[in-house]
Amino acid sequence: MMWESRDVHDSRTGEPLLVRIGIHSGPVIAGVVGIDRPRYAMYGNAISTASLMETHSLPGRIQLSVKAYKCASRSGRFEFVPRGRIQVKGKGEMETYFLQRSLKKSIWEITKRPRVGKCREYRLSAYASSVGSLAEMRAGAVTDKLTPSRACSIS
Repeated sequence: MMWESRDVHDSRTGEPLLVRIGIHSGPVIAGVVGIDRPRYAMYGNAISTASLMETHSLPGRIQLSVKAYKCASRSGRFEFVPRGRIQVKGKGEMETYFLQRSLKKSIWEITKRPRVGKCREYRLSAYASSVGSLAEMRAGAVTDKLTPSRACSIS
């Protein structure tokens, strides 16, 4: 998502869109709500905290709470930098971290294919090698048959 947003540009300045992403881990309640216009909804403190992580993040960064940081650190797949303690509205001071990069190879590195996209500067940056998109891979495949993996889990 972060990489995809770089292809959207401000019409006045020409600068790429910089999104903020917030991640927290915890229990939620989810289900379909409504009769006339049913929709899937999620509720809980974890949702509120993730939203606050996004709100208090910096443009172009992915911010994690301590709980999300500890969960993601167990996989050994990511590199983080501590942001430190920040004042979060309604929560007080919270220790937070920024996701720096993924240490796992991207789909582009595994298949040795060039990454498609419009934003050349971002494609060449350190972040581009760690972010992959199956939709992009399918769009770039003309004759190759893609075989989906048998199992996929993100922990």
